[in-house]
Amino acid sequence: MEAMSMHGIYLPVFPGAAIKVEGDFKNYTISGDTPFYKELAAIEAQIKPLRGEAFAATVAAYDKQCPEARRDSLAAVAAACEENISQIVKSFIADNADSDVALYAFYHYADIEKDYDALQALSERVRRGIFASYYNNIVERYDKIQKHKEALKLVADGMTAPDFTLRSIGGEDVTLSSLRGKYVVLDFWSTWCGWCIKGIPEMKKMYQKYSNRLEVVGIACGDTEEAWKKSVAANELPWTNLINGTEENNLSEKYAIKGYPTKIILDGEGRIIKTILGESPAFYNCIDSLMAL
Repeated sequence: MEAMSMHGIYLPVFPGAAIKVEGDFKNYTISGDTPFYKELAAIEAQIKPLRGEAFAATVAAYDKQCPEARRDSLAAVAAACEENISQIVKSFIADNADSDVALYAFYHYADIEKDYDALQALSERVRRGIFASYYNNIVERYDKIQKHKEALKLVADGMTAPDFTLRSIGGEDVTLSSLRGKYVVLDFWSTWCGWCIKGIPEMKKMYQKYSNRLEVVGIACGDTEEAWKKSVAANELPWTNLINGTEENNLSEKYAIKGYPTKIILDGEGRIIKTILGESPAFYNCIDSLMAL
C-alpha cells in the first residue's frame, strides 16, 4: 500500500508458486507460473483501464470548481465504467464456471447486490475451493443487504416504529411502547463515534427545553457495557439510556441504521415522523417545529 495516495496492490500468493509484480502502484502487472495468474492477468487487463477511468472521473467530480452539469457528466462516466466492469466479470464467470479466478474477480470487482445471480454459475468445486471464504463472505454480505432493504420498509416515515425491549443503564427493561403519549427521539449512537459525542451538549440543551413533552432514548450500539456506562456517566446523559441487543434484538439491523448518530423522531402514537442521519441542524429544526405545534 502506497502511504500518500493509498493506491494498493492486492494479489493472492500460493505456496510454492513463483510470482512477479512489475511496474508501480498505479500501473502494474502480475505474472506467475500457474494458470491462475495468467487468467487473472487477462481479466485485469480489461478491468484496470475502466477502474482508472472511473476513479479519475470521480476525483474530478469532487473538484469544488467543477460545474454541476460537468459533475453529472462525470458521474455518468464513472457509472458506465462500473457497469462495463460488471459485464466483464459476469461474462467471465459464465465462460469459466470452474475457474478460481472467476470467484476472485467477482469478490474484488463485481457489484454484490446487482450481480449476485451470476454466482450461481460457479461450480461447486470453486465455491468450496481455495477461495471458499470469499464465497461465504459474499453470501453473508448479500444477505445483510437484503435484510437492510426489508428493514427500511418497516421504518419509513409514517410507519409505526417496531417495538422493542432493551435493558437500561439501571438494569431495568424498557419497552418502547410504554413511552406512548410523548414525542420520542431514538438516538442511535456509540461511545467511539466522534460526532455522537460532539453533539451531546446541543442534545442536552434541547432535552432540557422540551423534556416535559419529549423523551430521548439513547441506544448505544457496538459498545461494551463498561464503555457505555462510563460514557453515560462522564457526559451526564439525563435521558433514558439503553444498550443495543444482539441477534434478533439488534436494533441497528431492525431499524436499518446506516451510520451514527442516527436520530429517529416518533410522535405520541409511536409513528415515525423523520429519520436524520448525522449530527445535523435539521434535527433541531424539526424538533423546534414540532414543539411549536
